Amino acid sequence: MADLTSNLHGAKGYLPTHDGWHSRRPSLLRLLFDDILIFSGDPNEHLQHLRVVLKRLHNNGLVVRQDKCQFGATSVEFLGHKISPTGVSPLPSKVDAVSRFPPPTTIKGLQEFVGMVNYYHRFLSKIAHIMEPLYNSLAGKPKKLEWGPEQQKAFETTKIALASATTLTFHTRHSTYPYHRRKLHCCWGSR
Repeated sequence: MADLTSNLHGAKGYLPTHDGWHSRRPSLLRLLFDDILIFSGDPNEHLQHLRVVLKRLHNNGLVVRQDKCQFGATSVEFLGHKISPTGVSPLPSKVDAVSRFPPPTTIKGLQEFVGMVNYYHRFLSKIAHIMEPLYNSLAGKPKKLEWGPEQQKAFETTKIALASATTLTFHTRHSTYPYHRRKLHCCWGSR
């Protein structure tokens, strides 16, 4: 590992994407702002992926801070998600925050709740239908929140749905669409 990271020092770095390199390697990494997630099927493949990415960073004159990196981790928390060998799921702390959210008494409170839940919409089957009464309460830019039994039921059902949210599994070109479990080794930089 030391030979791979010998050139990692200094300021945060990012991987240039103007040449589309990352789009040709969708199973290898994901880039977001100054974070790099590297996905691999096993430790040996992970070392190969690290070599490719670190060489690319080095060749472009980019550096990352080694103390802000995790190498060979089997799970990471990233942007409100837990990424692990079983897939991607909402962070339990975020789910808990939604489950403890009190019934809103203002338009702003309802907007906050809807926004928190909408962030995790991909984990929730038929969530737009479940939350329809809440969306309707926000339609037309109302001045005052109208809250009744229909909204309360949607509110509670939404919280239950998020608490039992599914884990999204990884797709590979060798798997049958859309689900496949794949072991994950992950690296990320510049937290």
